[in-house]
Amino acid sequence: MRQLLLALHHLHSNFVIHRDVKLSNILISSNGSIKLADFGLTRTFTEPGHAMTDGVVTLWYRAPELLFGASTYSEKIDMWAVGCIFGELLLNNPFLPGKTEQEQVNLMCELLGVPEPKSWPEMEALPGYSQLRLPASPKTSSLRELFKKETPNCVDLLSRLLIYNPANRISARDALLHPYFTDQPAMSCVRLLSTNMQLTRQKQEARAKRRWPNVEGSEKEKSRQPRNAASDRENLILEAKRIHKASIFD
Repeated sequence: MRQLLLALHHLHSNFVIHRDVKLSNILISSNGSIKLADFGLTRTFTEPGHAMTDGVVTLWYRAPELLFGASTYSEKIDMWAVGCIFGELLLNNPFLPGKTEQEQVNLMCELLGVPEPKSWPEMEALPGYSQLRLPASPKTSSLRELFKKETPNCVDLLSRLLIYNPANRISARDALLHPYFTDQPAMSCVRLLSTNMQLTRQKQEARAKRRWPNVEGSEKEKSRQPRNAASDRENLILEAKRIHKASIFD
């Protein structure tokens, strides 16, 4: 989470909105570091009030202002997506897996309570507000009940990421300063993550060798065969295209 927030803080500090933050756009390198990828929908927000399309961000991670059709929005849409990712990691399951915009609103309200104009005055003026039906209840959030096994700081950070009103939603900078990241047990450094990943990979390889003892021999046979230069060249071209497409921030 901290590495993802660092990447977004870097983007937002340079007036860039990612607009498609989701788990499948987060890459983990072999040394345990996080890379944020796929910048095809990024836009700058240097001009206040500049209109942009609301049809961005994968539905499960789409902020409420986008669901209600806002054409002017800020980097806070990325922070809502971070909240959805955080919830997904804690649950080890999809967090708000709506199939339609209406179902997404229903799931959102069921978990966080129905948004009220007094806490989000601009909501009723959004063009899509009248097109989506808000349920009558619940009025309060069930977030703490769902994550009752997590620490208070963990639930507090999650709730700040999932505030309806984007003006009150936590920024990447403030999220990095949240006490959740100083809770015990302390976070593992990237070096330790890398070591754990290597140990896990070694265990998986050892388990595979026990289950399929002949696989290694067949792989060695393949390695003795002459290499196909044309195939190698195609692989290099595909890899170059992938790297070019996925701009990645450390």
